[in-house]
Formats: sequence, structure tokens, C-alpha cells
Amino acid sequence: MSEIKYLTHREAAQARLNGEELLWRGFPADYTGINISIHSIDTQSTYYRAPRVFTHPGGTCPAPETEAPLHNATYWVPSMVEAGSACSYAWRDNGYDNLALSRGLVYLTREAAIARAELMLAGVAK
Repeated sequence: MSEIKYLTHREAAQARLNGEELLWRGFPADYTGINISIHSIDTQSTYYRAPRVFTHPGGTCPAPETEAPLHNATYWVPSMVEAGSACSYAWRDNGYDNLALSRGLVYLTREAAIARAELMLAGVAK
């Protein structure tokens, strides 16, 4: 899975105002530790966003990326025909890359792409 990105106190407060679910040490956050004082607002907090998930009739898996990766970054696409259930590509911002992104098929980890492929094949492959 993707690495946890901890939010600043400012980002955590804004996320809370936006109704986003934040986590603290793997548990739902109680928000008592958000420090919005002038000295701490832009320092790192211990809060992070709950992982996004993709829901399919067969279950759930990590959600695909919604923004383009950095140029030359490796990304993964679920595959129905490859033995490993995922193919890797380098982001070149070309037609294929953008089509995969627009169709919700871009993942930053192989494991997430495989989970999506398995979910897509659930009930189909015998």
C-alpha cells in the first residue's frame, strides 16, 4: 500500500472542516490534538487521511489514483491477461497514460493493482 502521509495541523483542521475521515495510529481520530496556534499550525500532526477504497459488487480494494503521477514515475495497471495480474509503466503523460487515469486504472503499487484485478475477476474466472 501507499506510504502514510501525515498532515500538518492546518491540513488536518481543514480536512475536518471538509468532513473527511482522518485516522490517528490506525483508529478514527478524535481531533483533540489538532493544534491551530500560530506557532504550530504548519507543523506536522499525527493525523492522516483514511485510505480511499474502490467498491465493486465483489468487494473493495484500494482506490485508484485521481491525479497524474510525476513524469517517469512507475505506475501499475490491473491486467486480466498477465500472469502477475498487473503491468507496470512509466508515466509519460501520453494518450495511454491519460486513458488509464481517466478510467480509474492507475495505481502506484503493484499490490493495489493486483487487488483491483482480482476484484474485477471475482466471480468471472473459474
